[in-house]
Amino acid sequence: CPAVVLAKDCPQHLADGAGAHLLLVAAKMDEHNDQISNMQMLVKKLQFENASLKQQILQNNADRKRDIEAIQKELNKVKKEAALAHKEAGKLGKSVRQLQKK
Repeated sequence: CPAVVLAKDCPQHLADGAGAHLLLVAAKMDEHNDQISNMQMLVKKLQFENASLKQQILQNNADRKRDIEAIQKELNKVKKEAALAHKEAGKLGKSVRQLQKK
């Protein structure tokens, strides 16, 4: 209630305006119920968003793991090829040196 009342007059004010005060209380209760309802909807929305983001993170992590494994496999293949090329280069170098001695 927005009325300005002295403390000594408060009981009489409440008695005189009991109906109006109850209506004010009811209106405030409705406001609070609306706010609670809105907050509950927001919480549900955020929970759904959170679950969705967690799922995306799990999927992204699985994708990155597959990517890393594929890159590691390719790297191992390239290392083997490089080792073979190095071995062949050594053989060719040895052959060249032998031909140069002749």
